[in-house]
Amino acid sequence: MLANELFDKNMDIVKSCLQHPFVAGIASGSLEREKFVYYMSQDAFYLTAYARAFALGIAKSPDEKAMRMFKSQVDATFAELNLHAGYSNKWGFSLDVSPAKATLNYTNFLERVAAFDDIGSIAAATLPCSILYAYLGTELSQDFNPSTPYKSWIDTYSSAEFKQGTAVLESLVNEYGVDEHKIRTYYRRAMELEYDFFAAAYKSTNNKI
Repeated sequence: MLANELFDKNMDIVKSCLQHPFVAGIASGSLEREKFVYYMSQDAFYLTAYARAFALGIAKSPDEKAMRMFKSQVDATFAELNLHAGYSNKWGFSLDVSPAKATLNYTNFLERVAAFDDIGSIAAATLPCSILYAYLGTELSQDFNPSTPYKSWIDTYSSAEFKQGTAVLESLVNEYGVDEHKIRTYYRRAMELEYDFFAAAYKSTNNKI
């Protein structure tokens, strides 16, 4: 299936994300809290754009099946934000922040694709985020420091519920993907932007780049 092939073809970026010190620090617990706070705030901004992309997928869907699939992704994205709210409430930081360059690069990309392309392309641009996080969560869940303060992150992205959402996006790519060149291009670009997002968070200091 196309979705499986896309993941395999982009395994170089997937592995680079897994090995990135930001992600490794989540598992070990050694990641500085300030970097994680920065990341969570930026990710909350990103996820609102992610939800908008799915909403445009609903509007552009040619049938009820696709509409329901995209709606499930809107709902799942807002459920995912509960993770961010939990850390925000626990540690006392705001999720209402100005987007950094890496964040805007990603959200602008998603919004362009969602506005101007078909639902197969929207699915291809949004799937990397979901499938990458499911992979990272699963890998980290197999070997992590049980006292890491980021265990909730690992639990969320290794959960069966999160993986169900990934499967929906894979189905959208497989069933509605028409322009394979665009799909492959958008998928690769989204994976690159995922890596850039982690890299920007790791370089951040006191919530600033």
